Amino acid sequence: MPQVRTTTTTSAAVGLLVGGGGEWAFSGHTGGGAPLTSGKPSTYLLGFQVGIPGGFTVGASGQYNVNYANNSSFAATDAGSGGADGWVGAIGGSYTIDAVSIGLEGIYGRYSVFNSGFTGAGACPAGNCQGHDSIWGVSLNGAYALGPGINLEAQVAYSKYNPDVGTPTSVNPMKYDAVELDAGFAINF
Repeated sequence: MPQVRTTTTTSAAVGLLVGGGGEWAFSGHTGGGAPLTSGKPSTYLLGFQVGIPGGFTVGASGQYNVNYANNSSFAATDAGSGGADGWVGAIGGSYTIDAVSIGLEGIYGRYSVFNSGFTGAGACPAGNCQGHDSIWGVSLNGAYALGPGINLEAQVAYSKYNPDVGTPTSVNPMKYDAVELDAGFAINF
């Protein structure tokens, strides 16, 4: 699939990183051996990051998915036979002083789904049962540079999933709140 990649521009005082991309299907996707009824899936991405003197960095990014139910990269079992679109956006910032970096990030996404009892098979019980699932999260991140290319990293994150389907299934638990604690080493060559 064709993809567009990153362009970078920098100046002496402020650094700017801009990136974009896309992915388009040239042929149809099949589900369970039968062709799905809607258009071909595509994805569009755009983001930027600004480095500010004094150790600050801020940025934002977004992604828009068209007909994601037909994209085999998604497990969109409750999105029906096609036509489901979704988007996600993220914003964040960080501060670095000497070997320590601390960052804060937020994310929000919204995806088309069917609701009112639709469980991924059969017809929509009430006719037009289109709805939207949403997920949002926030994370606090930290890193300590132990040496060239070796970092100790940690994260505390919270996320919430709010579905818009009527009946829970094994692949759609209806809703959740999650807390995540991570720690580890990043080794870059």
